[in-house]
Amino acid sequence: MGLEFPRFDFGGNTNISSLGQATFTTLIDRDSAHAFRADLTKVLSKHTLKFGGEFRKMFINFTQLGQPDGQYSFGSQWTQRQAGTTTTSTTQGNGFASFLIGVPNSGTMEHTFDIANASSYGGFYFQDDFKLSRKLTLNLGLRWDVDTPHIERYNRLSYFDIDAPSPIAGKVAGFPNLKGAMRFATPDHRHQVPFDLNNWGPRFGFAYSLNDKTVFRGAYALMYAPSVVQASGTSGSSGTEGFRSSSGMIVSNDNTNILATSATLFQTASTFR
Repeated sequence: MGLEFPRFDFGGNTNISSLGQATFTTLIDRDSAHAFRADLTKVLSKHTLKFGGEFRKMFINFTQLGQPDGQYSFGSQWTQRQAGTTTTSTTQGNGFASFLIGVPNSGTMEHTFDIANASSYGGFYFQDDFKLSRKLTLNLGLRWDVDTPHIERYNRLSYFDIDAPSPIAGKVAGFPNLKGAMRFATPDHRHQVPFDLNNWGPRFGFAYSLNDKTVFRGAYALMYAPSVVQASGTSGSSGTEGFRSSSGMIVSNDNTNILATSATLFQTASTFR
C-alpha cells in the first residue's frame, strides 16, 4: 500500500541525526460533495412566504501513512562498554555504530488503510414574514436539519457499545454483569451512532417602526452545528480501531539479551501487511 523507505533516527555520540523518509509524509485527502438546493418565495398582501430545502452528499477518501515500513531509533546503548545498560555514556558507544550492527533502542511500525467515508445532509425550512400592521412585522420560521452519521465503503468502522455484555463479564470480581464492548459495522448496521432526527430550529424576529427614522429589531433562532460524525474534516481514520494498529519493536526484555534486530524485523515485516 505505497510503501516508504524506513526512518532511522540516531542519537548518542554521533553527528548523524537521521536517514530515510520522514514519517507521516504521505497524505492523500480526496474530498468531494454534491449539493442540490431549491428556494421558493410567494408574496401575498400581508405575508411573504419562503420555503425550500437542501440536500448534500459528502465523501472523504483519506490516506495517511504513518510509519508503513517502520521508524527506528538507535543510540549508544548497545555499543558502549557496558552494552544494554539503561545508563548511557557520553564518551562510549555510538548510535550509528548501533545501526551498523542492526540493534535499535526502539522501533514502531504502523498499519493503516485507505478509508472511504460518505454521509448525507438534508435541511428544510419555512418562513412567514407577516406584516401585522403598518408599524410591526413578524418573522416566523422553522427549520429541520438531518445530518446522517458517516458510513465506510467496506464497513471498516468500529464503536463502543455501553449496553453490550462485556467479553470479561463474570471474570472480574464484584462485577458479574459488566457491560461495554467494542462493536463493528456490518452491512445491516453501517452507522456508529444513531440518527439524530429532532434537530428542529425555530426562528422568530420582529421589526417595529417607532417613527420615520427609527426601527427597532430583534430576533431569536435555534441553530445546529454540523455533525462531528459526518464525512468531512481533515482525517478519516477516527473510529477505525480494530482495522489499524501500531506495533512496537521489543529489542530486549532485560537490557542484556537481544531479542530482535533490524535484520530479523525486515525478514518478518511481510507478516504485518
